[in-house]
Amino acid sequence: VVGYDLTFTAPKSVSVLWALADDATRVIVYDAHRAALASSLEFVEQRVIRTRIGDAGRHQVRTRGMVAAAFDHWDTRAGDPNLHTHVVIANKVQGPDGAWRSLDGRTVHAAVVTVSELYDALLADELARRLPVEWSMRDRGPRRNPAFEVDGLGEDLLAHFSTRAEAIQCAEQEWLAQFETTHGRAPTRVETTRARQHLTRATRPPKTVRPLADLLADWANRARALTASSRTTWPPER
Repeated sequence: VVGYDLTFTAPKSVSVLWALADDATRVIVYDAHRAALASSLEFVEQRVIRTRIGDAGRHQVRTRGMVAAAFDHWDTRAGDPNLHTHVVIANKVQGPDGAWRSLDGRTVHAAVVTVSELYDALLADELARRLPVEWSMRDRGPRRNPAFEVDGLGEDLLAHFSTRAEAIQCAEQEWLAQFETTHGRAPTRVETTRARQHLTRATRPPKTVRPLADLLADWANRARALTASSRTTWPPER
């Protein structure tokens, strides 16, 4: 392969906060995201990136670093707030001897969940140090792990800006009913995870590119209509 894509996605509550806040707060949230991203990539570079040398690549060794490019994205394919960054890591790294070799992709694949959890924890810490926010676990329904989200943003608001998640959830419910009819049992956690990955791709609409300014205006109007409020404020009213 040419490279490996790691995606760092802020929790939905953080994306909604970023989307609806005033300009100054939006910058703070983005800075927290970038700080968590930088620390996560430092971990990847030091603890994950490796190459192989020797006969049949039998020896795994460290590298002199990694080559990567980061691309910020602001929304989902459904047009909802979704602050995230794609980091494409090149498949060529320089070994300790100065020679360029292929990246050992097995270490990257094995570290995906670890890196994701690390980013989430770092973002929570970075945001709490910059803004007066508190975090708590929120239930996301059966067969899904609870989510660590910012307090003060109502479930109705998060659900309103989770169009893609709703589409995937509906497709998953249809798949679940069909699975139980066909197999006479409930699916395992692994089967559910694999099905959700497939359904995420199967329900994916085409991309639509819109200027960030237009997205921000649209999100503010949608939030006003939902909350019947004349403006969106930070911190959110409790």
